[in-house]
Amino acid sequence: MKDNHGIVMHDHAQLQADAVAVGRDAKAVSTSTGTPAPPGLDELLAELAELVAHLRAKAAGDRVLLDAADAGEALSEELETQDPRMGRVRALLRQLGAGVEKAGEYASAMASIMSGIRTIFLGGE
Repeated sequence: MKDNHGIVMHDHAQLQADAVAVGRDAKAVSTSTGTPAPPGLDELLAELAELVAHLRAKAAGDRVLLDAADAGEALSEELETQDPRMGRVRALLRQLGAGVEKAGEYASAMASIMSGIRTIFLGGE
């Protein structure tokens, strides 16, 4: 794991940057179209950033108090109550809690989730 530590940490930093980009892009689109931003988007991004931090700790071998599957399920339930489109996000979050065990799989799962969220909020419905 130590050999891959720098790579894993870089991937997580990139995922956090992607989360910020999704929020910025969604706000820009909603401002330009006069459409209000989806409710809870800032909260979604904050929760995703927190989840990434937990995954980073797990990848680094630290003890994680919040299990990734539990975090994904709790977040997905909250999202579904805020916006009907969140059902699609919920499906993406379930992928995360489906038993990923390696740091590379965590990074891949988070990349898939961020891609899905970008598609849902910025087009491709």
